[in-house]
Amino acid sequence: MNKFTFQKKEPKLLKIDINGKVYTFNPYTLPVKKASEKFVKCQQPLIDRLEKPNITQKELDDLVVKACTNVRDTVNAILGKNAYNQIFYGRTVDFAEHQELMTFIFNEITAFTKANNEPPAK
Repeated sequence: MNKFTFQKKEPKLLKIDINGKVYTFNPYTLPVKKASEKFVKCQQPLIDRLEKPNITQKELDDLVVKACTNVRDTVNAILGKNAYNQIFYGRTVDFAEHQELMTFIFNEITAFTKANNEPPAK
């Protein structure tokens, strides 16, 4: 019988500090890449709608909730289960903070992949 065994090699891990808590993860995993792709795919229609004129307050509120939910799902997929709750515990929903967090995370992933000569998640 033939046998296959993976080489034992330690993956390069990215460490990021968010509000004093360090999160460590492998940005090259399929779940991280898929979460990144899904975030961009889900976020674009929300951004497109925000740019249209005559948006009502109700529509704006719904878009903010959808955008923040997208951030929650992405943060949990990338940083680990309940990471979103740890980061935003007790905070008021703030669209700008959510977007700033995602910008930070994606900038860190991009810098890490460039430093390690690997293509970033698309």
